[in-house]
Amino acid sequence: SDSQFAQMEQYQDQLPEVINRLKSNETYQTTVKRDMQYLEGEREEWRYYKETLEQEEEMLRKVLYILAGAGMAVIIMIMILGVVLKFDFKMLVLVAAVVVGAAGGIMVWRLQNDEADIKRSQVNINYATTLLNKISFKYVNVTNAVDYACEKYHVKNSYELNYIWEQYLEAVRERDKYQRTNDELEFLTGKL
Repeated sequence: SDSQFAQMEQYQDQLPEVINRLKSNETYQTTVKRDMQYLEGEREEWRYYKETLEQEEEMLRKVLYILAGAGMAVIIMIMILGVVLKFDFKMLVLVAAVVVGAAGGIMVWRLQNDEADIKRSQVNINYATTLLNKISFKYVNVTNAVDYACEKYHVKNSYELNYIWEQYLEAVRERDKYQRTNDELEFLTGKL
């Protein structure tokens, strides 16, 4: 259009550089957006892992209490049966205590590992959030630059701006050709 032609004519010295900058900003914007999506995925993965560990930890605590109660009940029953039936129950009590202690020890060890993993997960969530915030700032800045250029030149993207620029160059060539042809026509008409 005439308005696009006038605008291209006004910025013709800057436009090749503007087009290249807009293309590189759009590429960078796409890269940053992909990085943001990756980091959001990582952060959510760590959150899911942390929630799983917290659920496992809660379940282990309940099982540990049940195991302790059941172990005490079994030891008391062995002692009562030993007194009633008059047999040596010390070895059975010792075996039951060792089994309950070993199972409890494994659960406590697992609880400690889960607690350490929960802390590590929270650190990773915080780190991913920090990185995501930094990248979000970059994304906002590059998006503002792209939006400004698109708004200034009344285009949707660098491809459209490049197309209009090429159309402008073609129109300038046609105009120059038309002018030369007119000049030659006037010259030859004058000669004739």
